[in-house]
Amino acid sequence: MPQSDDLGMRMFRLTTHGSLGARWLLAGYALADATYQSALQLTAPEGDPAADAGGRIDVRPGDHLSGIPLRNLKLGLSCRAGDDWRFDVELQAVGRRYYGGDESNQDARLPGHATLDLHASWQVLPRLRLRLDLRNALDRRYASFGTWYDTDSPLGRAVGSDDPRSLTPGRPRALYATARFSF
Repeated sequence: MPQSDDLGMRMFRLTTHGSLGARWLLAGYALADATYQSALQLTAPEGDPAADAGGRIDVRPGDHLSGIPLRNLKLGLSCRAGDDWRFDVELQAVGRRYYGGDESNQDARLPGHATLDLHASWQVLPRLRLRLDLRNALDRRYASFGTWYDTDSPLGRAVGSDDPRSLTPGRPRALYATARFSF
């Protein structure tokens, strides 16, 4: 198990926002360079093709921690229409990252992805607001996480694939409707 001295994190975050009349803009960028600082030998997830016969992987200084994208970007625009209506658009882009458990950075990375969210709200009464949220409006198909499994295990044989990669699908397009009553 890595200790805190074995890990390093360089983080840069830039966020700006401002208004222009009835419009409000947001832009944010984050760089998270999370790396190992020491040589380590770690237990690999089952099915990791980079693991040795004992199920271990060698991590070198400078290898990136798995699951953490190097870059993230978020852009947003919010507009008011009169006193009662508000419309928002948000674009979020997430960079490539290593599969969970690929601490030695030997395998392909999960591809980056971008999603677009749309929101509309209406102040019906002074105490009642209705809101619609359309998440992943373009219905982008992406993986939010990835790791491996043992293709020779009972589960692996039931899946019937020689590919040990296991992907967790990202959120599909979804519509949410909410009502907020304050008292």
